Amino acid sequence: MKLQEQFNPANSQYKKVEDLPKEEQENFEDVEGGGFVKKEAVEKLAEAEKIAEIANTLSRKKERKITGVDILHSEAIGTTKKEEKIKILQRIKHIKPVITTTDMNRAREVIKNIPLEFWNDKDVVFAVAKVDSRALKYASPELRNDKEFVLKLVRDYSCILKYASPEFWNDKDMVLAAVKGNGHALEYASPELRNDKDIVFVAVSWDRSALEFASSELRNDKEFVLRLVRDYYGASKYASIELRNDKDVVLLEAIHNRKFFKDVPPELWDDEEFVLKLIRHYDIGHFEVRIDKLISKRLLNNAEFILEEADKLLYYASKRLLNDEEFILKAIDRNGYALGAVPKHLWHYKKFVLRAANQYYGWNAAHTFFLHHVSLELRNDKDVVLAAVKQDGRALEYASPELRNDKDVVLAAVTESRDAFPYINDSLKEQIEKLL
Repeated sequence: MKLQEQFNPANSQYKKVEDLPKEEQENFEDVEGGGFVKKEAVEKLAEAEKIAEIANTLSRKKERKITGVDILHSEAIGTTKKEEKIKILQRIKHIKPVITTTDMNRAREVIKNIPLEFWNDKDVVFAVAKVDSRALKYASPELRNDKEFVLKLVRDYSCILKYASPEFWNDKDMVLAAVKGNGHALEYASPELRNDKDIVFVAVSWDRSALEFASSELRNDKEFVLRLVRDYYGASKYASIELRNDKDVVLLEAIHNRKFFKDVPPELWDDEEFVLKLIRHYDIGHFEVRIDKLISKRLLNNAEFILEEADKLLYYASKRLLNDEEFILKAIDRNGYALGAVPKHLWHYKKFVLRAANQYYGWNAAHTFFLHHVSLELRNDKDVVLAAVKQDGRALEYASPELRNDKDVVLAAVTESRDAFPYINDSLKEQIEKLL
């Protein structure tokens, strides 16, 4: 069986429309000078000629007149560019995240081969910005000066501000958009905007270290730096040298961040007012460093200083003070909790224990465990145990068996707190309940 040959209008045997197969003749039209073309091409050329005529009428230039062929040629070029643009965008889309040097080189190779004309195309430049913050560096001057376009880029890729037109470095809207995404973009702002409190505050809210790019005037503005530290502790590290050593700034920083203790200037650990304010802010168990390694030896050997916050500082007092019985008694009188910091042998010393037990300081749970720390001998001392249970009846738990069976002690304990009942000897419970 003979296969039917496929129709090819370019076959040399076809000179005119009438030479074509009858079923194809209606699709073609003879042209002047010989040959034939598809009817749709003739229609398209006629339409292009009309456009060319209008263009020539509106044009004031006395150059060569535009023809319909010129119009068709321009459209063909446009179609080609669209296709090329799609290919470029696809190549950019397939660039892998830059992790290794090889990845970086491949990305740069793709970007390097983008034709110059496409660096004036917003879609291409925006696509490049996703993989390379230098996109604006390669962009046309026209795009680098297009505020709307650059602002859109900066909102998504903050550090691209570096390659924007210099006039945008002094544009508050532009710089504010940049630092909202990356505080370090402040580095590329103009000197005027690096001195703008609103912009610097936003930059520091993103990253404390952004303060290093602020003006020297703002970095040395005590009121402004204190405001920053209140909201974003750690910011003072990037303030001026003067403020990094300022008592108020350092105190606020240390109050907000215990880890900052190690960065406190040594001279401030010898400042009584500074140390006391800091100590008062924290509970003794909240220090993350050995505070006695930071506070000056002079202060730790100062009795009046230690007594100001006896419950917190007695633990760190010098050996001289801890061996001074009169000083220890003063500390206990000043604050009953201080007994927990005195040398262990004093827990066996009745005079100390009684003074601590009789010291009212709203001990709450501290008194519950008071007898737990004293010697077994003193747990069997009626004076000591009575003093303890009068402050907190639950301390009865640690009294000797003999005193948990002593009517005076037990009555004093349950009078102070009904929670002492579980620690009363069974033989006394019924009698005590009748008395109450």
